[in-house]
Amino acid sequence: MARGLFRIYRTYIHIEKDFVELQSEVTTLEKRNAELDTQIQRIESSEGKDYEIRKKLDVAKPGEKTLYIVDTP
Repeated sequence: MARGLFRIYRTYIHIEKDFVELQSEVTTLEKRNAELDTQIQRIESSEGKDYEIRKKLDVAKPGEKTLYIVDTP
């Protein structure tokens, strides 16, 4: 009877450890999900789209001029 009780206790300890780890992972994933939702909302706005296009493609709107500063040694 003591052996069976010990096995049940050992199983309980393992399950509790796994449960705590999974809770931590869920919390981390929920934070990441909130960050991604914020980024999606920013990108869906017209200013966000404009910013991402300019950042990734290095383009300018018609009539805008680009100034490049080159440091000479």
